[in-house]
Amino acid sequence: MTAYAKARIAVVDDRSEAAYMIAVFLRGEGYENVSTHDDPRKFLQEIVKGPVPHLVITDYDMPGMNGLELAETIQSLYPAVRIMLISGDPHHVMQQSGCHYPVFGKEIAILKTLLTAVESELASINLGTPNV
Repeated sequence: MTAYAKARIAVVDDRSEAAYMIAVFLRGEGYENVSTHDDPRKFLQEIVKGPVPHLVITDYDMPGMNGLELAETIQSLYPAVRIMLISGDPHHVMQQSGCHYPVFGKEIAILKTLLTAVESELASINLGTPNV
């Protein structure tokens, strides 16, 4: 079991099966509180009501609001929330101006790398309620 098992993690991807796959992987690694969301705008409405996640893993390429826009909005409201981006073309996302979040590819082979990054991001925060 991971030391961060109780962390609230939200996975946002307009392709619900992709969000589900990541959530299943994280739950299998001991994370107990992983939610999935397929609409970034609805997700923003939900987190305002609480509870605020400790970590958001979001797809970059989504209709209506891309992952970078979602990340920036979350950070402006909740600066303590950690953000990670996933993309089918991570190199393109990393080249976007202003993208200072960790970016990972969606390939299944990257899931272990993603797990290591999740643990690293969560290690830098207090798992109490994010400073909202």
